[in-house]
Amino acid sequence: MWFGLRSNRAAGASGRKRKTNRFSTDLLTCSLGSIVDLSGGGIRLRGEGKPCVAKGQVVPVTLQSPQSRLTMRGRVSWVRSRGLRNRGFEVGIEFTDVRPELVEALKCLARFGFVPRMKAPAAAASAATTSESSFAPRGEPFVDYYAVLGLTASATTKEIQEAYRALARLHHPDHDKSPGAAARFDAIAKAHRILREPESRDAYDALRAARV
Repeated sequence: MWFGLRSNRAAGASGRKRKTNRFSTDLLTCSLGSIVDLSGGGIRLRGEGKPCVAKGQVVPVTLQSPQSRLTMRGRVSWVRSRGLRNRGFEVGIEFTDVRPELVEALKCLARFGFVPRMKAPAAAASAATTSESSFAPRGEPFVDYYAVLGLTASATTKEIQEAYRALARLHHPDHDKSPGAAARFDAIAKAHRILREPESRDAYDALRAARV
């Protein structure tokens, strides 16, 4: 489904080193061609016949899943033929807008098939900090994020990831129309952000042990 993860030092057709890791996905389609792989910085497409874009051209790149779609602008970095027998082409497109929130939206779309609600970069960063205020904002009760994901504190990273994927699909506001769906989804997403990284999880576990 996702994560044909390759080295972020792999070179593209131009020979330059890539700035971000590339991923493969079978959840998404693109109107410009079939997706070979993509990253937060760009996309590689393949098609039959003659290419519909030219090197240097700035084009809208619309990525779509059965549930959501995301359009980003990109500049065509290279175009090459796949040979006379294949009668096709490959295109490399570098995204011109690589704000962190759009990169995260792209990853979520490719991984889960939907686009999360956008958050400011500062808000996303604060969710990953290891201070007590990140886990229990002033005036709010402490939240057991293991319980939010239906897990215990002994859960493995794989179990955390699997629980998040299942709950995110189930409770995303695009599908769950019940009252409080957005709040549940936000809690699930925050639990995942905190528990997926060893540093933030260790800090949270220490705080949880003092609270429980």
